[in-house]
Amino acid sequence: MLLYFGSMGRTAYVDRVMSCYRRGAFTSYSAGRIRWSREERIAHWQRSIETWSAFDQFSEGRYKDVCSEAIAIPMFDLCINKQNAVQFFQKGNFRFFNALPLRKKAYILAAVLFKKTMLRLYEGKIKRYEDSLLQSWKRDQAETDKMRP
Repeated sequence: MLLYFGSMGRTAYVDRVMSCYRRGAFTSYSAGRIRWSREERIAHWQRSIETWSAFDQFSEGRYKDVCSEAIAIPMFDLCINKQNAVQFFQKGNFRFFNALPLRKKAYILAAVLFKKTMLRLYEGKIKRYEDSLLQSWKRDQAETDKMRP
């Protein structure tokens, strides 16, 4: 809905803090994502790609660069997990490769040749990131518990 209504006309930006995000809260959406199975992650990336592709089509390409960048990252994750990095080089998909940051471009090129190795590296990086988040949440929770009467 934000994409749709934002594309329909003028929008405004309020340059001040208007809300508080529950960053680091173990019950937040971001925390819940680390418990997703591989299949749930893949489904999430596919939905994200479909949403941005539909919006790109709906807007008749007016926001093509924004859509390409928004599609490129979940497409990267999806291609690495499905060991299908060559998908970036199929007809119509090269614009998504171009929208990736340089490090991810290099990763994709390596993944074309070394599918399993790059998947293991990717999974290891995700695991380390998730473990660091969990440790951070545990520290934050311990500090919060100390402050309670």
